[in-house]
Amino acid sequence: MRKNFVFVCFFIFQSFFAIGQNIDFTKSNFTGKEDGLKEASANIKKGDEFYRAGTFMYHKALEFYLKANDFNSENASLNYKIGTCYLYSSFKQNALAHLEKAKKLNPEVNNKLYYYLGRAFHLRMQWTTAIEQFELYKKRIAQTSEEKIPNVEKKIQECKYGIELMKDTLRFSKLPDSLRYKIENMGASVNSQYPDYRPVISADEAILVFTARRMNTTGGGMDPYDGKYFEDIYISNNEKGTWSESKNLGDPINTSNRHDATCGISVDGQKLYIYLDDTYDGSGNIYECKLDGRNWSEPQKMPKAINSRYHESSASLSPDGKTIYFCSENLFEYPGQGTHDIFKVSQVIKDGKTEWSEPENLGTTINTQYDERTVFIHPDGKTLYFSSEGHNSMGGYDMFKSVYNDSTKKWSKPLNLGYPVNTPDDDVDFVVSASGKHAYYASVRPDGFGEKDIYRITLPADTTVYLTLVKGNVADESKNPVKAKIEIIDSKTGKVISVQESNSATGKFLVSLPSGKNYKMNVTADGYYPQQKDFNIPKGEKYKELEVNIIMKRKVQMVSIDGEVTDEKNVPLQATVEIINNATGEVIVKTTTDKLGKYLSKLQAGKNYGMVVSADGYLFESLNLDIPPDKERMKIPPIRLKKIEAGKNIVLNNIFFDFDRATLRADSKPELDRVAKVLKENPSMKIEISGHTDSKGSATYNLRLSEARAKSVVDYLISSGIEKSNLAYKGYGFLKPIASNDTEEGRQQNRRTEFKVMEIDPNAKVTFTSPKEEGGGITVKKLPEHVLKADKNNDGKISADEIIFLIDNFLDGESDFTFEKINAVIEYFFEQD
Repeated sequence: MRKNFVFVCFFIFQSFFAIGQNIDFTKSNFTGKEDGLKEASANIKKGDEFYRAGTFMYHKALEFYLKANDFNSENASLNYKIGTCYLYSSFKQNALAHLEKAKKLNPEVNNKLYYYLGRAFHLRMQWTTAIEQFELYKKRIAQTSEEKIPNVEKKIQECKYGIELMKDTLRFSKLPDSLRYKIENMGASVNSQYPDYRPVISADEAILVFTARRMNTTGGGMDPYDGKYFEDIYISNNEKGTWSESKNLGDPINTSNRHDATCGISVDGQKLYIYLDDTYDGSGNIYECKLDGRNWSEPQKMPKAINSRYHESSASLSPDGKTIYFCSENLFEYPGQGTHDIFKVSQVIKDGKTEWSEPENLGTTINTQYDERTVFIHPDGKTLYFSSEGHNSMGGYDMFKSVYNDSTKKWSKPLNLGYPVNTPDDDVDFVVSASGKHAYYASVRPDGFGEKDIYRITLPADTTVYLTLVKGNVADESKNPVKAKIEIIDSKTGKVISVQESNSATGKFLVSLPSGKNYKMNVTADGYYPQQKDFNIPKGEKYKELEVNIIMKRKVQMVSIDGEVTDEKNVPLQATVEIINNATGEVIVKTTTDKLGKYLSKLQAGKNYGMVVSADGYLFESLNLDIPPDKERMKIPPIRLKKIEAGKNIVLNNIFFDFDRATLRADSKPELDRVAKVLKENPSMKIEISGHTDSKGSATYNLRLSEARAKSVVDYLISSGIEKSNLAYKGYGFLKPIASNDTEEGRQQNRRTEFKVMEIDPNAKVTFTSPKEEGGGITVKKLPEHVLKADKNNDGKISADEIIFLIDNFLDGESDFTFEKINAVIEYFFEQD
């Protein structure tokens, strides 16, 4: 009995001891589970291959280690490796549990365990415990790895800085809500389940541009080094306080299966600075893209003053556009403090051209022996935000703020922005609005949609910014946007402060100006008279937005037009040339050709005109002239008039229809009235009006549309008093092209209305003499029937008395003449008066 009791006690003791026992992946530990052991061992082996490749492949190693851990979670070495991999991932918070377990299972599993434990506690802001673990690690390596001690001591110092900075945070938390940070996730319209980071904003917070690693990346590829999608650049617009659905900027900014990332943006949002992974030379460089209307230009690589054969990671343009701050590891050509430092270049005039100066290191006040990775110059032009591993960082990269003193020409001592902007992890993304009310940054937080998300911080209400955003639109007198050059000048010194351009598609512009000066704004654009605005921003004026809208008055640009008129045999003709303002229908020029058939005239550029050339005995010719605003001379192609004969045709170039319809536009009336006049002067003439289209659309559709349009013309002519029997119409669709349908110009020529003489009696024409002359009136050789009836005296003329007789009979109801026929006779009578 006693033996059995002892055996049971021993068994229970062994079971409890096994709970904290390291279990190796051996057959003796997994009897009956050989298949699972084999698979787990294979996963560890595969994981170890990636683990040995370096930290950039830890994400791949972690996948296999976690599978092995599902089989056996009581192995110290495996837990140590899993914890280590997590520390180099986006899910660092998962590291501590595995590292603590590794220590519990085998405290001697690896000397570096205590360093990683310190780092894991550090990331959780358990400062004192982290310091204890770092101190343990120091003791363990003191005799064998002295070179590692400075790095450990830095981590200890970071924890001490963290303790001090959190004291400030504690004091800060007791302040009223208006004086505290408010952090908001930007929401699902901006963020995704994938990493979203590196936000940049226009000064007025109208647009947000950022980097993301999403499934819809250009090319759809993944970076083999970290297993994530390649970086692309996305944009979201602030639409009355609501951020629009973010969109991939696409071509030409984003490239296929390469990293494309945001670096910076100009205050007006018209220039974007991006990082491109230049794989061909092994470095990353900074490129500039310009917004032209609504489209971004092809990225242009910044000059050698900024880009080098080394790595450039961030850039920020000053509000006046004259200085670029950037981060570079080009410390071989331009010695600095750490691996990456912050530099600046400024615009200089060299040989009459604007260039960027040689890089200038910002010096030891800003740069440290450690890395400075990102930089942002505020729209006030003097407040610099940057990330650094040095100064009093609480861990990794922290964000700092320094202000430039114009009097001393020095930067202030950098201020750590503290928690929650900074954490013990890397914090590199931080930009501030012009108003100073909001900041935008990326962080991994519990309320996120994916890995990193973009957040907006509402800064304390006592944040004061002394600048004015001058914003507005530049438009012409018809409210059309104008691309204009906007020059800001210091009224006192005459110095040009800033030069910007308004957007060609929207007319919008934005300029950031410091308080305490009088300014002059000069606005110029090709083809317009310059405009000027003066305004004063008093010293001490706090942030405000000043709306300035500019109306540009177009210069009256005159264009010379010239050409020649001949018959079909190139014999010069003395012809009448009329030019009509198509917008009003008014004849603004009426001239005649000289003996050589030549003509010359001047017109205001930037308008649309109709042109009609006519001569006795010939069909008139019409043209449509669309004159560009900057045109100085326009040569009109030779015009060859056709005699009024059967079979001759002309294109009616100034007949217009509503889009996709057969409705005549009002500006067609002058052309239609000219056709009516020709028909009245030639009463025996029978014509066909034909409609033609281009090749777009089906044959049936085009035949119907062209016929309906031709009918509309005939209907108008009938309403103008032309005999229906003299008119025919037909639609030919695209069966009779006069130019190629392969070009827009050709298709435009094919969309036309034609007038063709089908039949005419050359002896049946009307001649005129003035009614004021003795026996004057209309001499008729072959009068139409209704006019013949009006010739009561049978003398071949229509007199005034005969017209009065017609009208009296009509009014008495005794005439078989219609009002239209009487009107036609009257027109014949008075036409030459």
